[in-house]
Amino acid sequence: VKGVSGNPAGYTKGQKNFSTLMDEAVKEIAKLNNVNEAEVWQVLIKRGYSEAKNGNYMFYKDILDRYFGKAKDLGY
Repeated sequence: VKGVSGNPAGYTKGQKNFSTLMDEAVKEIAKLNNVNEAEVWQVLIKRGYSEAKNGNYMFYKDILDRYFGKAKDLGY
């Protein structure tokens, strides 16, 4: 039926999205390694760049798509 959700219960209350989980993981890694969060993000971005340069775009794409959302198709 139009307008009726396939999952009427929706998300379980308190369920975290990927961005929240990623932020928490970065904070924990930073705390464990006694560095700031920016340094952890920098390492992740460098790793993603290195992987993409070697032909593995999925590492980079998965993290960016999940964190920021998928890019819109502009139809080019």
